[in-house]
Order: sequence, then C-alpha cells, then structure tokens
Amino acid sequence: RGRAPAEWAVAGSAPWAPAVGATRQTVAATVENFGDLQGAQTVNLTAAGLGSDSTQVTLASGANTTETLSVGTADGDVGTYTATVSTDNDTATAGVTVQTPANFSVGNIQPADATVVNGTRIDISADVENVGDVQGTKTVALAIGSVSASDSRTVGAGASETVTFQNVLVDLGPGDYTPTVSTANDSASGATLTVLDQATVELRPVESEVRTFK
Repeated sequence: RGRAPAEWAVAGSAPWAPAVGATRQTVAATVENFGDLQGAQTVNLTAAGLGSDSTQVTLASGANTTETLSVGTADGDVGTYTATVSTDNDTATAGVTVQTPANFSVGNIQPADATVVNGTRIDISADVENVGDVQGTKTVALAIGSVSASDSRTVGAGASETVTFQNVLVDLGPGDYTPTVSTANDSASGATLTVLDQATVELRPVESEVRTFK
C-alpha cells in the first residue's frame, strides 16, 4: 500500500474577541499533517472586507503547529465578518465583530442665557453621551473666552451623564460670551453669557439745606 501524501487539517479556532476601531485582529490557528509524508503548505487567513494574511509551514507526518495570523481593522469597519483559515485540504471559520470606539457627544449646556458680574463664580453643566459600542474615558473641556476648565469622565456604552463644572471663576472683560463644551469627538455651544463690570458704589455726602424762618 502506498503512503498517503501530506494532508492537513485546520482545528477550529475560537471566536475572536470584538475588535474596537483601528487595530490588528489576530487569530491562532492550529494545523496538523494527517498524511504519511512530510509536506509544506500555505496557511491562509481571509476576512472579506478586512483583508488577508498567510504563512508557509512545513510539517512532518503526524505533527502539528499553531500559527498566528492577523488582519487590520479601521474605524469605519463596524460590523460582523467571517474569517476563514484554510490550507489545501481543510478550512475553519470564526466570527469577527468590529465595534465603534467610545464616542462622546455633547449637548444641553446650562444655564441658558445668563448675566453675571465679573469676578463671580458660576456652575456650568453639559450632558455627555457615549454613542460608541464600548466604555471609554475622555476629557470633557469647558471654554468661555480665556476661561477654561476640564474634567475626565468614564461613560459606559450607550450611557449618558451630566458633567458639571463647579465654581468657575468668571475673570473676563465686560461683554457677551458663548460657553463651549467639547470632547475629542464633539463640541457644543451654549447660550449667551453676559458679563458685567463689577458694580462700583460711590458714596456722596448728602447736602442739607438750612432754611431760616422769620
């Protein structure tokens, strides 16, 4: 009886962990030579819409090895894909999910129109929503003219919370200003903040009139 040529089998790989935004996603594929002879084959990874990778492997009869292959993902690749690892004789598939990174949107800046005296302190708040697929931590920044403040917040996927900048010192010249709250992903402007000069009270002596009655 003749000896069987090299024949390779691909062990099923576990589902990939979700990829988040731009990254490289790797898979470890185990291949084994079930033939009677040593042989060399190419192990291929393909994921339609994401890319491909390959490596050349030589295995003795009955031997096996685990090869790591990878494809790149980008921020715009959100969705579910099928990755296939193959040799000349066998294939195995696994699912790949690409998620949107944490993305903080900003809105509802409060207070609405307000008038303050220069040198006073005020609270300004904004609603921040994470419209991404994963939890994230980002800096939320406030700017009113030359006045600024910031806060770091962690928000879960799909969750929202109110960020309040407390006791912000208004140290500006008189005039109208627009508070802006921003993250790395978004910014929003509030209503007009009118700043007045500090009130100056001047005391003057009260002149009395003395009348003489005859």
